[in-house]
Amino acid sequence: VLSNTHFSCAGRNLRYVPSEIPISAEHLDFSFNNLSNLNQAVFPPLPHLHVLDLTRCHIQLITDNAFFNVRNVTTFILTGNHIKNLISHDLTMVQQLIVVETRLASLEDLHIQPMSKLQILNAGTNNIKSIRIPPYLINCSNFRVLDLHANKITVITANDTLPLRQIRSRNITLILSRNYIFQIQPGAFQNIHLQGLYLLDSFPSSTVTKSGLSGLSGLKVDKLVVGHYKDNVKIVNVEDDFMDGLCSVDFQEIYFRQKEEISNGFNLFHCMSNATKISVLQGKWNDMEIVEFQQLKELQLRSCKIHFMPTMQFSNIKSLETLIVKDNVEQTEFRNCGIEDLRRSSFTQLDRLRHLALSGNRLMAVDFLTNPSLVSLTQIDAGQNNIVSIPLNILSHLPLNLSAFDLSRNPIECSCSNTDLIIKDEAWVMEELVEKIEGGVPPIHLCLHVRDFQAGKSITSNIIDEGITGSRKVIVLVSQHFIDSDWCRFEFEVAQSWVVLERNASLIIIILEDVEEEKTKKVMGLHKHLKRNTYLKWKGNALSDVMFWNRLRSAIISGK
Repeated sequence: VLSNTHFSCAGRNLRYVPSEIPISAEHLDFSFNNLSNLNQAVFPPLPHLHVLDLTRCHIQLITDNAFFNVRNVTTFILTGNHIKNLISHDLTMVQQLIVVETRLASLEDLHIQPMSKLQILNAGTNNIKSIRIPPYLINCSNFRVLDLHANKITVITANDTLPLRQIRSRNITLILSRNYIFQIQPGAFQNIHLQGLYLLDSFPSSTVTKSGLSGLSGLKVDKLVVGHYKDNVKIVNVEDDFMDGLCSVDFQEIYFRQKEEISNGFNLFHCMSNATKISVLQGKWNDMEIVEFQQLKELQLRSCKIHFMPTMQFSNIKSLETLIVKDNVEQTEFRNCGIEDLRRSSFTQLDRLRHLALSGNRLMAVDFLTNPSLVSLTQIDAGQNNIVSIPLNILSHLPLNLSAFDLSRNPIECSCSNTDLIIKDEAWVMEELVEKIEGGVPPIHLCLHVRDFQAGKSITSNIIDEGITGSRKVIVLVSQHFIDSDWCRFEFEVAQSWVVLERNASLIIIILEDVEEEKTKKVMGLHKHLKRNTYLKWKGNALSDVMFWNRLRSAIISGK
């Protein structure tokens, strides 16, 4: 018993279904047993059962009315059973049928006409040679996924796809990955509209890929997934136009995992100018051509190796954003692409860009963030680069709407001596705190790691020896970034110990943004400190700001 409604009899070598299974069962895992034949009413009455898993039960024969007592099942799993014939008039409520590794030679062999509510049919890893949908599936109004991965499909003809034209719904997703398709007849997908088409490792060579993609001419598909699985060996010396067949396919989103290595120029994106989302994994090419994207919403280049990226490539995508907005680009990701430098002009006119991810590259500077076009930018991920420091003039000109700036796993070394305060959350500090505290009367010196810290010691040593113990007071800016940062949590713990040892030392807590109470418990001592001590809260409006700065200045100047 896994719960009041979930029951498992898996792996017990049972030759029958126990009658003791409670009538309240909703999920029954009966996998890895030895049922052999399912005779009439083999199951006890289970009117509430929705999930029935009979994986690898050595089932060969299923007689009619075998499922009479479990006729409300919606998910039926028969993986690994070599069924000679599946005929059942009782399973009329099934929405998901999984018949992987059942030695099926044709979808016609299933005889599942009564399953009029079927939505998902997974018949992967079988001996099916045609993608032709049986007539009874045409009448399933909610049918949306046909998974035929790893079958024996080598040729796709117009006759095979004829039923797809007869299905009124345009929400069908067809999964043909890991078939060795040598030919797609021209016109086979003409005037067909699919929700998704998966073709990972479906073509045995780059030459066949070129002709196969051309065979998709006339297809309209919302999501197209092509390329290879990541564990495959790279293919070298292929023609640079092997993806040109995409130009004749109307798709909204495309996901491409590349294993081909092209020595010359690679025209990958020129057939994607109308896409709303592009995701390229493990891409490798010498240069990235300039393309006038019309309605791109999201662009991801992950684990790529790009030797040259034109300065104006990004600025041609003028509507980059992070939120899904029609006819605009949402998100830009260039993770693990080996990019060493981005020019400031690369982001000109991108006034809608809100999320920029650049982690895992070789960036040494983030000067491009001062481009005045980046007025909408709220999140930056620049982690795991080669950034050693960020000049004060760059920090002071970061986008005003910036709320998250990830610089983790960069080789930034920090130390501080003879200073008054240790502070974090640079954007707010540079725009608000420095001006009000250092520019006030009397001026109070702040310790800014980007300005005052000196390289030479480990981060830990500088925090303890030169930073906190060398200061009179520590300002703690509580934000989501503070809660999530290992270094911030470490500094806070050291600061608490320091306050205990030094009578004249104290902590000044500023709530920079609301954080759930449960999350404050992640930082040792923070939750209790907030309960027992007065703290300041930044509200960001003119009326409360005056009182905030007066109270903060008073707390800093006071002896305790």
